[in-house]
Amino acid sequence: MDKFVIIDGNSLINRAFYGLPPLKSLSGKSCNAIFGFINAMLSIVSNENPKYLVCVFDAGKHTFRHDLYAEYKGTRDKMPEDLHQQLDDLKQLLMAMGVLVLEKSEIEADDIIGSLTRKFEGEFLLLSGDKDLLQLINKNTSVMLTQHGLSKTLKVDEDVLLKEFGLKPYQVIELKSIMGDSSDNIPGVAGIGKVGATKLIQEYDTLENVYANLDKHAKSIQTKLLESREMAFLSKQLATIKLDVDLQVGLEDCLLKLPFNNQCIPIMQDLNFKSLLSKNEFFTVVEQTKSSEVIKVETAQVETEIELENMINELGDSFSVDIKDMFIIFASREKEYELCFGGELFNANIDKFKELFSSNKQKIFFDAKKAMSELSFYNIDVENYFDVSIAIYIANELDAEISLTDALKLNNIETEQTTAALFKLKEIYISKLINSTQLKLYTDIELPLVKVLFQMEKSGVSIDVNQIKSLSEKYHNEMDIVIKKVYELAGEEFNINSPKQLQTILFDKLKIEYKGKPSTSIEVLNAIESKHQIVPYIIRYRKIAKLVSTYLDGMLNYVGEDKKIHTTFMQRTTSTGRLSSREPNLQNLPIRDEEGRELRKMFSSSFEGGSIISADYNQIELRLMANFSKDDNMVADYLNGKDIHTATASKIFGVEIGEVTSQMRRVAKSVNFGIIYGISSYGLSQGIGVSVKEAGEFIKKYMEIYPKVKEYGEQNIAFAKENGYSKTLMGRIRHIADINSANHMVRGFAERVAKNMPLQGSASDIIKIAMIKVFEAMNEKKLKSKLVLQIHDELVVDCYPGESDIVKQILKQVMESVVDLTVPLIVEVNEGKTLFDAK
Repeated sequence: MDKFVIIDGNSLINRAFYGLPPLKSLSGKSCNAIFGFINAMLSIVSNENPKYLVCVFDAGKHTFRHDLYAEYKGTRDKMPEDLHQQLDDLKQLLMAMGVLVLEKSEIEADDIIGSLTRKFEGEFLLLSGDKDLLQLINKNTSVMLTQHGLSKTLKVDEDVLLKEFGLKPYQVIELKSIMGDSSDNIPGVAGIGKVGATKLIQEYDTLENVYANLDKHAKSIQTKLLESREMAFLSKQLATIKLDVDLQVGLEDCLLKLPFNNQCIPIMQDLNFKSLLSKNEFFTVVEQTKSSEVIKVETAQVETEIELENMINELGDSFSVDIKDMFIIFASREKEYELCFGGELFNANIDKFKELFSSNKQKIFFDAKKAMSELSFYNIDVENYFDVSIAIYIANELDAEISLTDALKLNNIETEQTTAALFKLKEIYISKLINSTQLKLYTDIELPLVKVLFQMEKSGVSIDVNQIKSLSEKYHNEMDIVIKKVYELAGEEFNINSPKQLQTILFDKLKIEYKGKPSTSIEVLNAIESKHQIVPYIIRYRKIAKLVSTYLDGMLNYVGEDKKIHTTFMQRTTSTGRLSSREPNLQNLPIRDEEGRELRKMFSSSFEGGSIISADYNQIELRLMANFSKDDNMVADYLNGKDIHTATASKIFGVEIGEVTSQMRRVAKSVNFGIIYGISSYGLSQGIGVSVKEAGEFIKKYMEIYPKVKEYGEQNIAFAKENGYSKTLMGRIRHIADINSANHMVRGFAERVAKNMPLQGSASDIIKIAMIKVFEAMNEKKLKSKLVLQIHDELVVDCYPGESDIVKQILKQVMESVVDLTVPLIVEVNEGKTLFDAK
């Protein structure tokens, strides 16, 4: 028989909505539930290869069951607005794909599904999280039951239903008629729950037989059954899925046609479902069908000296540049020029190009840093540039880097001459930056930072390869010892890197008790650390294995012939404004433990007799918290020169400053920094090793000590709720569309972002300004020392011999004067042979 998949639309989109993190389309609409739904649908189609596919939805609130029982589903909350919006958008997308969408007034989706399974012949598979559909199971019908959101499914046929649930299909109805259903507000028999109802049905088979044998039940059960007789039989009516709904649909209407209709492509592109669109068996991507602005200009090949002179003269005061493969492409508003990059004509006229790129004419790039890197091979320096990608990053507040092709699609621009289109993109995003009051952020911080980052990448940071190898050998030896100890405690050898095998050892063989769902995540391992000797060794193994693979053996792959690492700084990937880096990632070097700090030994000066100088902002985000919240106690502690963690510990534990122990200070430090990130009682308890109740008391006490800190957080949330975004000291905006979400989990995350963004984002802006000013000051003094790294809140300089004093002076003076605050910023400057020595 042909396979027939029926999807319970409301069930699936609900599970996707509550089970997946927030996700936005290019146009800013919520789409996490749509993504989860479509992904699950494609997965079942791929795995089951059905001939027919139908998606079924509820048509409205009132159904024939409400006529039977007015309170039916009366306890359900109103559908969240952002889920309702996604439900409508999903139906439109499915219809654009050519998938049959069924719904019927006053009839529930379950009844349509049941009637479809009886109307047509086929091998039916029902995708749903609703166990009501289990009553439809027969030799030709099974249910793919979603569990844990959408992360797991269970295929239930007659055998599985009996084995896992102890029921025959029709008994699903019988059971609910007694136990009721709180989600649908089906009353059942008052006082008899699932256990009692299951026992009755398994013994007497049906509701009718339960009542036919009243005298065989205990007196208390008899009383409950008699008092709820009417409700029990009403519940059975409510729980029974109709199988005879009149559906004006033929079998041909249900045919699954692959690939899906191309009308869905523009919708999918706006939803930014790139990973789904890449599945060629489902989608054939074509050009967007909606009307677009078409940019077309004349293209000329530049092959002679005369043509080159004409091009330079015709470029005007502003021109765009792109480098593709072997060609460098220049464009004015009217004309585009292509010439061989590095070819004979280019090489013979290097001086002209140097003059052109260093002139006052504005150069428009999509990615200026990338262009600077490519031009640097010819010793060409770039001045007076515009970076379109950075403007897009700030204006659109995208969480990921965007390509030029995607930028054109996003703005509905069609062109084969993308360099010419950069003029249009510049105009669009200048306007957006002005409208969002972020133009100054672009011109004063992000744009000049491009050149600073380029020079840092070009300089690179010197690496002591012997030190890396020494540390690698040390930790490899320790790993061997730890692994042997794990095998000894486990009583057998196994693959310690296999979560499945490790879970079997911990929970099946060693019988370690854990209240939640067993797993080998670090959270679970921390929770069971004290329950068996093996667990601390596993945690230790994980830590040093990551250290070795990521920061030691992995780092060697990036060391160049000059004995340096030239990381790539990414300026447009984070929503807070923080920099990140790749190949390798030097932004996340661990600094809080001995092993992490030891990694700093591999960074040394590239100059003979030189040194490494580190300048680190002291508690920048806490100092900003004191400034922004204007909390009297916190401001006073800082202005009086107190160690904020010790001062906080003194107040929390009610002891004098001199009586604060290291453990007390550690707790206070965790609370201080945890408050910035909206830490929960549970999160704090895990971090400092106390009960959730104790952690809650610490947070409560903290808020009493620094009351305006709590007020400040609430003010940030209120601002975001009213405006839809948070703002930094320098005007950087982070849009928080989910701040008013009806989904408690989604809204809670958004509120934590609203609390933290002004602090973390302002810290990001401050260190970026510091980088620019330090870079400019060192150039002005014509120093040979180089700014080479930015890690967390720290700037690192590779210092030339004899320049130490002036470099330290520049770092401290510049970094501490970036902004004028009530609680001043303090910078700690240190020097050493290696980065480890300079901390």
